[in-house]
Amino acid sequence: MAAFFQTTVDNHRKTFDPSNLRDLIDTYLMEIQTAKEEGREEALFEGKEHDRQMQQIIGDLFSAGMETIKTTLQWAIVFMLHHPQVARTVQEELDQVVGRNRLPKLEDLPFLPYTESTILEVLRRSSIVPLGTTHATTK
Repeated sequence: MAAFFQTTVDNHRKTFDPSNLRDLIDTYLMEIQTAKEEGREEALFEGKEHDRQMQQIIGDLFSAGMETIKTTLQWAIVFMLHHPQVARTVQEELDQVVGRNRLPKLEDLPFLPYTESTILEVLRRSSIVPLGTTHATTK
């Protein structure tokens, strides 16, 4: 996995354009460049190897993000199977706002109140990370 992540870092380094930061890796490359120019390269990442730190960050995002997304989707499917009318209403709203020829975009969210509410309800009722940090209401 480290080699795969390093390939990603290397590809970003080859196509890096400081005037067009595309993502998190570009942002880190920019920070590394700035740190070198300012003479504080040794302090960056607490003195640890820069590429190894970027590999670790990519790995963390990849593994943690994938697991939570997978579990969230599994819960959503279970809830939709138990509540077919909700599934139909979400599908109708998506068809009306987004259609079937493209994927939803973040810009669509204000026009998808029922879909957003359904997603939030799935997150509220499900146990995405059962052994994760303890949460409690403030009131």
